[in-house]
Amino acid sequence: MKKRLFITLILVLVLSLLCVYFVNNYESHLDYPSTGAILSDYPEGEMVSVSGEVMGVYIDGSEIFDNYHGEKVIFIVKSSSNVSIGDNVAVLGILGPSYEITASKIIVSEKWMTDFVYLRSGLAFFIIVFIFYRYWRFDIKNREFMEKIKKMPDWLTHIPVAWTACKILGFKYRQFDGEGTSIAMLGSIIPDIIKISVPLESLGIIDVWDYIMPVHMPVGSLIIAGIISLFFRDKKMVFIFLVFGIVTHFSLDLLLTYVSGGIYLFYPFSWDTYQLRLISTVDYNITILAILAALFVYLLSYYMERGHAKAH
Repeated sequence: MKKRLFITLILVLVLSLLCVYFVNNYESHLDYPSTGAILSDYPEGEMVSVSGEVMGVYIDGSEIFDNYHGEKVIFIVKSSSNVSIGDNVAVLGILGPSYEITASKIIVSEKWMTDFVYLRSGLAFFIIVFIFYRYWRFDIKNREFMEKIKKMPDWLTHIPVAWTACKILGFKYRQFDGEGTSIAMLGSIIPDIIKISVPLESLGIIDVWDYIMPVHMPVGSLIIAGIISLFFRDKKMVFIFLVFGIVTHFSLDLLLTYVSGGIYLFYPFSWDTYQLRLISTVDYNITILAILAALFVYLLSYYMERGHAKAH
């Protein structure tokens, strides 16, 4: 118990140091100056990258609002892009006087799209928690998670990409059973712990996104996976499945299109960012494809298991 507590504290300390290092240095490593640099240095005439919520719409542009660590800023964006009040936009353009930006590239996330993304994440979280507790129970005496003796039907696990990948691998490897799959699904949402900052900011409590950004990087997610695995008997197996889930998460994130930057795959060893620019960050079609893929794999496994049962 003392050893586990000591390792947990060390990992939390390392993650905290990575967060502090990131928030104090990331501005100087961005491809283009962002809101922080604009507030401190105001690089007029240079290409900048900002984002925020549309507060007003005009004939030749719009007015967007950004809350940077509690400091409120309003940008006037010159663009012919069609936006509406309440939309979220990411803008790349030339900074002019009085916080005016002439956009060269803009990504628009309609309000309902943004709400859908967060709703989708919230539903996925509750589904995975439900599935996880169908296969695992917490032993208070030993302070660790134990497998439940009674097995639950696999139809409970559906939709997430992590489940689909585990189910396909489960056709050949028995390790990808219900317990392993539930752990992988848990791992697939570890990077999205960062989204805890969304309700905190919406409620006006605090903007912590930049402070906990390393959580949404491989290094931070692996540290959290290490902490979680300490609370299981088979720590190695749990850690491997958590990592598998994390890999599926970042594999999808790499496909996304960002107005600038991307995923910090090798932080803190490198500040380089990566993106494949194949899918919009607000494209709900990827969710539909994931559901259809999961449904297809589920039906395939169902008929395979049914045929196997009849043969015996």
